[in-house]
Amino acid sequence: MKTLIKALIIICLPVKFACAFEFVPATGHHHTPLKTEHIAYSGSVPDNVKNKLATAYVAWRGTHYRWGGDSHSGIDCSAFTRRVMMSAWHLQLPRTTLEQSRTGRHVSTRELQPGDLVFFITKPGVHHVGVYLGDDRFMHASVSQGVAISHLSDPYWQTRYMTARRIGTSQNHYA
Repeated sequence: MKTLIKALIIICLPVKFACAFEFVPATGHHHTPLKTEHIAYSGSVPDNVKNKLATAYVAWRGTHYRWGGDSHSGIDCSAFTRRVMMSAWHLQLPRTTLEQSRTGRHVSTRELQPGDLVFFITKPGVHHVGVYLGDDRFMHASVSQGVAISHLSDPYWQTRYMTARRIGTSQNHYA
């Protein structure tokens, strides 16, 4: 955890503390006030994985959703996962969510590790993807909140969950 805090301090200093050590989890399509939570991990998640995911989140947090977008002026969910996987592990993903859902290998929800991709069907024919963080959380480009963190156990996401995929080998997540 100390390594994560140091990494976030280094990231935040250049922007004069514009970012904090907290995140605001998205709660599906609900527009209720959101509680602020700390980025924390239970269990044994290697510091380098925590740092890579925290760095990606801090870099993109709050970026508005834009269908087809692939920049800080607006990004969609599949472009966000592409950017995270490339910057964290130099893994190249296909452009669309459906193509990404066919990449790597299937993992069950009880096998999920930080860095795995989680997929949802939000409407008939509409797919959504995020990056699993551990402890029931995933980061994603949310249509309603931009880049945010949500909980898999949120009823909205739970009823729309499709699958999870591990891209590359588990070594990619811990390299």
